[in-house]
Amino acid sequence: MRILDKHNTVLMEESDEQSAGDRPGVDRGDLRQILLDSLPDATIKWGKKVTGAKPLGDGRHELSFADGETVTTDVLIGADGAWSRIRPLLSQAMPEYTGISFIEVDHFDADRKHPAPAAVVGGGMLFALAPGKGFLAHKETDGSLHIYIAVKTSKQWLDGIDWTDSDKGKAVLLEQFADWAPEIQSLITEAGSALIPRTINALPVGHRWDRIPGVTLLGDAAHVMSPFAGEGANLAMFDGSELGKAIAAHPGDIETALSAYEKELFERSEGVAKESADSLEVIFDDNAPQSLVDMFASFAPRRRSPLTEESPHHDLPLDFGAAAASRSRVDGACGRARRPDPAAARRRRPGQHELSDRPPRRRTSGDRPDPSRVGRQRASR
Repeated sequence: MRILDKHNTVLMEESDEQSAGDRPGVDRGDLRQILLDSLPDATIKWGKKVTGAKPLGDGRHELSFADGETVTTDVLIGADGAWSRIRPLLSQAMPEYTGISFIEVDHFDADRKHPAPAAVVGGGMLFALAPGKGFLAHKETDGSLHIYIAVKTSKQWLDGIDWTDSDKGKAVLLEQFADWAPEIQSLITEAGSALIPRTINALPVGHRWDRIPGVTLLGDAAHVMSPFAGEGANLAMFDGSELGKAIAAHPGDIETALSAYEKELFERSEGVAKESADSLEVIFDDNAPQSLVDMFASFAPRRRSPLTEESPHHDLPLDFGAAAASRSRVDGACGRARRPDPAAARRRRPGQHELSDRPPRRRTSGDRPDPSRVGRQRASR
């Protein structure tokens, strides 16, 4: 992990081993495949996009799908992300724009084809910052660089640019970073992928709802936040684990189980959401990047990420997956809850995965990166 200013001056640097501590890294695509491989065949129904949900009474709900099918649930668990179709059954809250936007790019085979960007990013995570803007990057295990070009701006600015025109998009970004070192500008100029705009959105800190029979939420559907506490992925995995344990602890009494689960969910997520919002301000404040350096330095004796110091199950200082999910499609929701597999419940909660509308294929050396591999995730303890 390294922190740079806009002149390409290294202000702080740690080896990947120093940054990781007892939290080894895992690529999201690999984690996703591990989780999928652990499930019995046909557990996941691919291509089932939820378009609506309505209550039927007595804790039952009807789900409508894009293909015209409808199903009735006894227990409905909305695990369908930031723009959840299930959340309106419980809450009228919607994610709001935080004021930060990302432009996402990749550099493939970076050491061989893009040595200048590779030298800037190094072997792990990168923060290259100035007030209101910067580059957040990391090197993937396949040798590619994944870059988030961050700008504090309006949604109108982001939406007013044709990002499908890579040359034009790069020119716009170079204007934003005109006085930055050429080495850092190469993260823009040498990008070999499409430019993908991402708004960073978050639910209100302390989001919660009254108990509604037969339905609950987990993950981003319950508490989407900016990626700057590094917690979104672990929270989603932990939510699922805790929900499963609550159901197992109250056999035949789903409402008691859901009440117990939500009580802990609300308390757990509120503190982290506040931390995430506060960290966003630190990273892009008027003293950036020194403010981030100072924060890291204040926790140096423990070798802990300052953005995640107080939580018992944090991973990375940035949850890049949450950022990439901020504009993703709603692909579905999980219906009837099952008693959790005891063996699965004993597994560690290493991070979050996202499901697309079709099964993944295993990558070969010539493939483009799986879209789900949007960030390296630190496995929590």
